[in-house]
Parts: sequence; C-alpha cells; structure tokens
Amino acid sequence: NLLLEEKASFVGSAEEAKALDNKIAIIDILSAYAYVILVDTFGDIPYTESLDIIKYPQPKYDDAKTIYMDLIAKLTTASHSLDKSNGSFDSADLVYHGNTAKWAKFANSLRLRMAINMADVDATYASAQVLSAIADGVITSSADSAYLVYTPNQPNTNPLYVDLVASGRNDFLPADTFVNKMNALSDPRRATYFTEYPVGSGTYKGGVYGVLNTYANFSHVSETIKEPEYPGVLFTYSEVEFLLAEAAARGMAVAGTPASHYTAAITASMTDWGVAAADITTYLARPDVAYATATGTWQQKIGTQSWIALYNRGFEAWTSYRRLDYPVLNVPPVTYEDADGPIKVVPRRYSYPGAEETLNSTNLKAAVSKIGSNGTSKRIFWDKF
Repeated sequence: NLLLEEKASFVGSAEEAKALDNKIAIIDILSAYAYVILVDTFGDIPYTESLDIIKYPQPKYDDAKTIYMDLIAKLTTASHSLDKSNGSFDSADLVYHGNTAKWAKFANSLRLRMAINMADVDATYASAQVLSAIADGVITSSADSAYLVYTPNQPNTNPLYVDLVASGRNDFLPADTFVNKMNALSDPRRATYFTEYPVGSGTYKGGVYGVLNTYANFSHVSETIKEPEYPGVLFTYSEVEFLLAEAAARGMAVAGTPASHYTAAITASMTDWGVAAADITTYLARPDVAYATATGTWQQKIGTQSWIALYNRGFEAWTSYRRLDYPVLNVPPVTYEDADGPIKVVPRRYSYPGAEETLNSTNLKAAVSKIGSNGTSKRIFWDKF
C-alpha cells in the first residue's frame, strides 16, 4: 500500500518510475506466493476481504479454486509488467538482489506449479496455463533457483538453526520411512542429508516413524542444514523439472519427455547437494531409478523421486505427495483426534486455527460447512484422488 501511495504521487525520473513499478510487481508475486501456501494448507480462506481490518474485521472465506485462478492471473500480469532492463529493490532484495528477469522466472514457475496442482480438477485450464507459463519463461537452471539468504546472528538466522541448535533440543531425527528408501536406492545424497550411524560406518539409520526414539541411537540431520546461514528455499530448478516431467506424463504438449525431465530433475537435485557427476550417473543407471525400468506408474516414479529431492522442503513435499499419492506413507500408530475423530489417514489439510472460532466465527462456520468438517482428512480442492 505504501508503494502504491508513492506511485500515486511520484515525481522522480522515468528510470525511478520503472524501478517503482518493478517493486510493486515483485510484492504482488510474493503476495501470491503467500496466498498459494495458505490455500494449499487450509482450502478456502479469506482473500477478497483480507488485509483490510478496518473495512472487513471479519472477512469472508473465498472459494479456493477461484482464488487460485485469480492468483495465476495476477502472477501473469506481474511477470509481464516487470521491466527487465531496470532495477527494483537491488541489494535490499534478499532473494534475487533486484534481478527482475529472475523474478519473472520465479513468477512463471509458480504459475507452472499451481497449474499442475489443478490438473486433476480442470485439465484443459491446467494445460493451457502450463504452456503459457513455459512460454513466458520458467526457471531453467540452478542459477535461477530462489533462495532466501539468512544472517549468522539471531533473530535473522534460518529457523532450522533456531529449532535444531539454538533451542538446545536434541530430539529431531530423520524418519526410517525416508532413510530406508534412500538406503534401498543407495542414494548418494544421504551423506549430505544425514549423519552416519554409527559414526564412521558409512551407514544411515532413521528413527522409527511415529513413535518415541532414543536420539543417540540413530542418524541425525546433517550439520550443513544446521548452519545459521543455511538458505531458505523458495523454488528450485529441480522442482521445475519434476513439474515438467509430470506435465509430459499427463500428455501436455511440453517439450521433452517424462524421462528426460525426470532425469534432469534428479540430476539438478544431486548437483545442488554436491554429489559427484560419476555418482549421479551411477544412480540414474540403477534399474530401480531409471524412468524406463523403475517400478510403478508415472505417478509413483515421479512422486517418489520428487519426495526425496524435496527433503528440506517439507511443505512442498507434502503438496507433491497429496497430488500424486506417492510414495505410500504410513499413518503414525499413535495420533490425536480432530474434528472427524481419531486421525486415520495422512493429513490432507490443516484444520482452521482455533482463533478463527473466536474472531470470525460466522464465516468460519460457513467455510467448514462447505467442506463437511474442519478435519484434516478433508481434501484441498485440487486433491481429487
């Protein structure tokens, strides 16, 4: 709002005016990114009446699919409006350092992800948006990936450092469901994902999923991820290639094949994690990894490898799992109850927060009535299967 007010009374040079427009476009892109996460978390959310507490102290909940389509339109407009020959936030931009060309690729890649999410509920629209995003230019190399830079000192360190180190807690373990899968594939990323157990053994052991474990008896999260300056990940080239593999597998008219994009996605992930080229080649040649011979449907092949590559991006790994239904995950043996009673499936959404019952009860009840309950077993609109 402040930038819009500045624009309304702007008196600077033409170059400064373009930089101001670029700033507004980047804010629109990041705003869309935030709203997408909210929709993918809860489903219907306040949107058209949100962020104006004076006018709308109790905002209505908007339809999630309608929000998605509006956000895709806004991302398209923002991407097209960016003047790539001019600056923006420059050094104050902690992601792309003012590089508007990269912000355009980020916006288009987000459109790609959103369109793929919608493929099972509106295939025609999804395909059109996928092709439009690609034509406008998505992330095409790791140099275009989006990372948020943190500082070595609190409170501006990576939140992982706060949880894993500064908290003084030693009770976070990688789960055996994940570690066992990587062990079965002899995945060379294990050395950068986890510590060895026992130390120096060259082996990795995950804690038993969903139960209490003794911290000292298992592999831990790697020291690399615990660094205070370890960057936060917003979007990577690897994820884009997995999305393109999925688009090709769904029959969308993208260049390349499911296999070529799948291979590029795994290669990009491993390169990002510092895996040697020879080890990448060996891994890709495994019959249980190679696209032509790996077990299962395209959903299983792409879903499993995407899940592994998204190790440090839990939310997007969850989104990929919900969309593709792979890998098959276990419900913890001990769970709590939600609005539907004991949880018997891997959660498909978050319940709306309790504060909404107090602050926005009428609109909350309407949203809950629409989906049937506030339980975690209910599906986001794009999670059709």
